[in-house]
Amino acid sequence: LWNRLLQQHPHSIASIPNIGIFHRKHCGSSTSGKHSAQQNLEANDISLRAMQSVLSCNDTELDIKLVTTIKKPDDALSASDLDKAAVLLSELESSFLRDNSNILTEREEGLIRLDCDARIGELASICIKKFGRNATSGLSGSSGAWQIWVSRCPDQNLERISLLCHTCS
Repeated sequence: LWNRLLQQHPHSIASIPNIGIFHRKHCGSSTSGKHSAQQNLEANDISLRAMQSVLSCNDTELDIKLVTTIKKPDDALSASDLDKAAVLLSELESSFLRDNSNILTEREEGLIRLDCDARIGELASICIKKFGRNATSGLSGSSGAWQIWVSRCPDQNLERISLLCHTCS
């Protein structure tokens, strides 16, 4: 469905930063947890294919670990995973905006950028919270979640200071 939506009508996509399939479980249902693991795997695979469609790439350029990190950043195992997720999100945004520039309004493009800023800020925050201030250095030789957020949102210095202070205490 996501692949068809991306190819047919990009206005159907509510939020590029949250691209993927999220399934809902009803609490208390006798079947709510039975097939959860398999459904998560399938949802991640579908999300991977949707991201590949946006990026026009093959299996070797994108892995399921990155998809999982974008969908559930709290479960990231390393700062590097969160940094790579932020880079991927930036690439998804750029590719989507470039491919749909002739049909998106300025307002829609702005909303997509704001959503991506917020999601990258979330990735940066989780990175600092889980892995400490050293996580602000990012990937070796390239930008990580923190640097991407700083460059995209230079006017949010107070938020950054607050975040760093809270992780030190």
